[in-house]
Amino acid sequence: MPDVNLVVPTNITSTPQYIKDKNGNSSDLSVSSGNIGVNTVSPAKKLAVHCGNTDGIQVCNSSGTARLQLFLDASDNGIVRAIDSSNNVNVSISAASGTNSYIDAGNVGIGNTSPADKLEVSGQAIRITNAIPTLRLKQTSGDPDENWELELVQGKLHFYASNSDFSSATPRMTLLHDGYVGIGMASPDQKLDVDGVAKAQSLRADGDSGGEASTNTVTGSTDTPTSDPGWTTSDTSPMSAPDGYIKCFVGTQAVVVPYWNT
Repeated sequence: MPDVNLVVPTNITSTPQYIKDKNGNSSDLSVSSGNIGVNTVSPAKKLAVHCGNTDGIQVCNSSGTARLQLFLDASDNGIVRAIDSSNNVNVSISAASGTNSYIDAGNVGIGNTSPADKLEVSGQAIRITNAIPTLRLKQTSGDPDENWELELVQGKLHFYASNSDFSSATPRMTLLHDGYVGIGMASPDQKLDVDGVAKAQSLRADGDSGGEASTNTVTGSTDTPTSDPGWTTSDTSPMSAPDGYIKCFVGTQAVVVPYWNT
């Protein structure tokens, strides 16, 4: 450390001024009413640093290389940067509108000092507040156009299949606030509303008989009528034999419905 002698004024409480060296030359340091200033003669806080754009405070290693920076950009916005030993800026926080802030080092924990993933939150909830809150899931392997987007629009939670840059989205499933579920549609009007062919090995229907609920299993093609009922089309032409039958129950009443594989 160089041998520098500084002369501190004796009247610093009444007349703020810069500290001088032993030759009487003013330095960039000042003292006023217990506050220390850098490049200002009237520091308003315990430590006040006045600097031009791109100047600021740096924490350096023994070689003089900056590892932590606090400064103003050319538009007078505050910037904080943390730099690793390879001179990569791994943390950058900017107050400028439209400028990205990022952390590119290890995992980040909120309410957690040992995060196991890129972001781990220890708390009750994560809240996204917007006119259309959106969560986007983008994969880095496989088909780049097979991504997912969740979007809340006027009480409807939409699941979209999206492309690589989320500029195009196809609705796959929608959940309504009243409990209705739509598959392949955006506005279901039943508890389960499917736009397309649905396939199931078994279904369960709960009916009502005499005020008492009864539960029955709807099975596949093993439940067939004793004889082919001779189904016909609207023009009375005979239809091909069905591939199977589904037996449904409403209460104790069974209804047999044929189906054809297409």
